[in-house]
Amino acid sequence: MAKTSTVTSLDDAESAAVAEAAGAKADVVNVAGKNADKELSGKKAVIRIHESNDEHGADAIPVGINGFMYQIPRGKEVRVPVEVLEVLDNAIQRTYIAKDGITTGERNVPRHAYQVISKES
Repeated sequence: MAKTSTVTSLDDAESAAVAEAAGAKADVVNVAGKNADKELSGKKAVIRIHESNDEHGADAIPVGINGFMYQIPRGKEVRVPVEVLEVLDNAIQRTYIAKDGITTGERNVPRHAYQVISKES
């Protein structure tokens, strides 16, 4: 049976039954809220957000779309609305390059490294 995470990251039997009935893979976590945004396309993607070396590198990633929050765990394959991909792509942080204590440049890097496993309709 597939594991389904809600906005509160608490699992319930009803959500898991819905995911199983939809043919969810047993090893993919479904990230969805009980009051899912009806304005989304309905398309899904299976992704994996990689863990990082920083202090909170194993924590779940909160993603907000149209006022709906998704808690996406790291290091697991998760099924999310495709709109989450755009949010992750736009999550950029600016880092500064320094030499001898003097800033010599800057660059924009993705805030989260992730991999798209598959896209579903």
